[in-house]
Amino acid sequence: NSSSTVVFCGGRKSGKTTILERFMKGTKDDYPKATVALDYKYARFAHDASTSKSIAHIFDLGGDERLSHLVNVAITPANVESVILTVTVDLGEAASVVPSLIHWIAVLRARVDKCLEQAAGSGQAAAARVQKLRDAVREKWESHADYSHVRPFPVPLIIFGAKWDLMDVNKRRTLCQALRYFATVSGAYLVCTSTRKEDRQTLEGMKSLCRRLFFWDGQYQAAEGGAGAREALVYLPRDGYPGEHPGATGEAAPQ
Repeated sequence: NSSSTVVFCGGRKSGKTTILERFMKGTKDDYPKATVALDYKYARFAHDASTSKSIAHIFDLGGDERLSHLVNVAITPANVESVILTVTVDLGEAASVVPSLIHWIAVLRARVDKCLEQAAGSGQAAAARVQKLRDAVREKWESHADYSHVRPFPVPLIIFGAKWDLMDVNKRRTLCQALRYFATVSGAYLVCTSTRKEDRQTLEGMKSLCRRLFFWDGQYQAAEGGAGAREALVYLPRDGYPGEHPGATGEAAPQ
């Protein structure tokens, strides 16, 4: 059996708790109540190919930036090597997207770097694991065309663009370019999706990526186009940042 720690961050009413509920419970419940401070949940996943099960310890951080220090509770030197980070932004509130990304990415990066440093100082075995983690990220990115401009996270990071259906169509291209920029320089996955429970198809890209990363499920299928691509867009790390929004790996571009 294996376990991971998942941290959900984002501004107030950004949709992060709704995304989490849609992942865990599908379309069963109405929109959840706002997170006040720090909520904890867990999810189990049984792998088809074996009898093993994976568990994800999930922390949902309240959107008030004054609570940013609570990431210290969720991310520790003991779990940092198996942590998955998420930042959710509200695409229906265009003005909040960039400031929110700047804030939460900086908070998470500082905490992860500190925990990795502390973990590496706890012994030779831990130091070797941390170095292996950093080397793997460097080797993955060093051949990238934008390598000199990126600073990829040493652990998985997902940027969720929530409420895609509420985005101002006149601001869509600009917002998408900004999201792609932040995803590229951070080495992050980018998922843009509706959070309405009626939009079952548009949630599949998000749920598929979460299953893969939260539970290391090899059955993940990247949603890089096809049906529902305009509302459930999944962009994988390392696809470059072209001058226009359509990506270098054949994803469907928002219209």
